[in-house]
Amino acid sequence: MAAQTPASHLHIRALSPEQLFDLLKMVGRCSPSALYHRFHGNTDGTAYVRHLVATSGHETLTAWSGVRCVGLATLARSACDHELGVLVEDGWQRRGIGTALLSCLVASARARGIGQIVAEVLGEDSFVLSALRRVGPAVVTLE
Repeated sequence: MAAQTPASHLHIRALSPEQLFDLLKMVGRCSPSALYHRFHGNTDGTAYVRHLVATSGHETLTAWSGVRCVGLATLARSACDHELGVLVEDGWQRRGIGTALLSCLVASARARGIGQIVAEVLGEDSFVLSALRRVGPAVVTLE
């Protein structure tokens, strides 16, 4: 595993088609557990990443440590609100990367007048709930 870099040394970029290969490599480094907690099902994440690169209508940011992609977060319009999702490579989790990505997306949403954002989170993901609370007021509902 690479040396861990704090979030202050990250470069956050808007998603571009040129990043596909690096995003696929990042998703490939994620454990089945990390993918399950992000997607709530059995997936390797590659179809999701390919979909993000191929479509518009969402805002996706990627986090980079040097030339290595270590995370991504998306704000997408859903049926009646905006939905937030984040995935950070296992070895880089709990280092502020997800919070940095979420902060950028929430600030962008607020600047565009978006008042409510939804994130589907597994109840056991207390660290994700904490990150969401750090970027703004969070209302938790169980479904």
